[in-house]
Amino acid sequence: MVALTPAALLAEMQRQHAAQLVLKPSSAPSPPANRIHYERLRALLAQAAVADADRPPAELAESAELADWVDTAESADNAVPVDFNADDNADATAVDPDSPRQTPRRSDARFDDVSKMGPMYVRAVTDGQLLEGGVERLVSALSLTTDSVFADLGSGNGAALIHLAARVTCRGCWGIELLRARDAIARRSLESATDAGLLKSPVVFERGDLSSLAQLARQESRNGPTADAKQTAELQKGAQRAAAQEATAEPFTFEPFRLKELTHAFSSSVCFDDVLLREMATTLGNANLFPRFQTLVSLRALPSQASLIHVGELFLETSWNQNCRGHVYVPADILERGAGAIGTAPLLARLLCSEGACTLPTALQWPAQGVIKLPRS
Repeated sequence: MVALTPAALLAEMQRQHAAQLVLKPSSAPSPPANRIHYERLRALLAQAAVADADRPPAELAESAELADWVDTAESADNAVPVDFNADDNADATAVDPDSPRQTPRRSDARFDDVSKMGPMYVRAVTDGQLLEGGVERLVSALSLTTDSVFADLGSGNGAALIHLAARVTCRGCWGIELLRARDAIARRSLESATDAGLLKSPVVFERGDLSSLAQLARQESRNGPTADAKQTAELQKGAQRAAAQEATAEPFTFEPFRLKELTHAFSSSVCFDDVLLREMATTLGNANLFPRFQTLVSLRALPSQASLIHVGELFLETSWNQNCRGHVYVPADILERGAGAIGTAPLLARLLCSEGACTLPTALQWPAQGVIKLPRS
């Protein structure tokens, strides 16, 4: 891996900025086929949200009931998103409670302690998500490619990740969610979106604790998280149809991806505490765990830490704010990651260039060996 100098990264940013100044956003309406495609996807995700909102109000009235609600009251059987290829006699894909990759590390006792924070916490951890407009802005800013691996850290009911997978073709999309009910909604929505042929990228949902992200990266199998056979087959059919319509040489081939190949991540982290945020930043910035990682967009600013550098902000549409501030971070050692630094150039140009002039954050202008890390007491 060949390291980049700050001057080389600035030159690439200026080149990208010049290209961005030339490009004009198209005002032409999307083709009818695409409009129908996204209307069906919106209907699917809206139905999933309705199913989530239909839970008995009593379950949210008392904060002390949070632990019971997480594990029993809102079980997978109560969360049924719409199925475009409906079959009343078909069983939904079962969630294996014994799978080590689906069992959260957190104990019920920790949930009991957290629940004492009051009803507002219960609403905060279950409500609020990135809306379709926010996903569109995120996709536009990140410039995902067919080699990108995207993660939604705290994926909730999966709506944002499913929409992103329907919007762009990338190597893989991965979401992790602690709450069983939300994870169940996400899995069934994914099955329905797959059956309807709405996805362009493979999606894997995992029930687990975000604080175990490093452990998951270390312990994953050689092939990593994989989409099921049906999803992969449907994606391949869609790629073949797209290749035929666009007269391209050959369709994109979907292959298993590894979590260690993660390149971009988003987190609706408004309710994460500083301890979890700092651990998340340290894990993502670890080049041994995630050597290809390029960008994190977090809805809450990260606390002081040395692993990720703040480079700007995006304003994303969420269910509580049409212009919610998303904080953008890149690894502190991004220059040493060579290709990874080049991959961030379009985003950095968007955030750090204006009227032909580009600049880098101070932390990226100093060589790594020139930074002295003070011991922590």
